[in-house]
Amino acid sequence: MKKGIIITLLGGAFWGISGTMGQFLFQTYHLNTMWLTTLRMIFAGIILLSVCFIKDTKKTLSIWNNKNDVFQLILFALLGLMFCQYSYMTAIYYSNSSTAAILQYLNPIFIMFYTCLVCKRLPYKNWIIEIKKNFS
Repeated sequence: MKKGIIITLLGGAFWGISGTMGQFLFQTYHLNTMWLTTLRMIFAGIILLSVCFIKDTKKTLSIWNNKNDVFQLILFALLGLMFCQYSYMTAIYYSNSSTAAILQYLNPIFIMFYTCLVCKRLPYKNWIIEIKKNFS
C-alpha cells in the first residue's frame, strides 16, 4: 500500500514537473513541439522497456506472438499516446502548463459532448455522474 501511494505521488509530481519543464524549454530555447514530444516518448519507452526486460524478458517479448496485439499496440501508441502527448505539449507551447493541465482534465467532457453530437443523443446518466465525481 505504501509503495502504491509513493509511486502515485511521484507520478503526479513528475507529470507536473514535466509540464513546467516543457514550458521552460519552449519559452527559453524555442523548441519544436513534435521534436520534444517524440524525444520524451522515445526515452520513456526505453526506460519502461528496460524495466520490463529486467523483470520478465519472456513476458515483455510475448506481445510479438499475436499480430492483432501488435497492430493494436502500434495503433494505441500512435493515435492514443502520441496524439495525447503532442496535444498536451502543443497546449503548453501556445499557452502555459497550467492551462494545458486544465484542458487535459476537461477532455472527458469534450469527448462526451462530441459523442452526443455525433450520435445525436443526450449523455447517459452514469456519464454525468462520473464527470461530477471527477470534478468534486
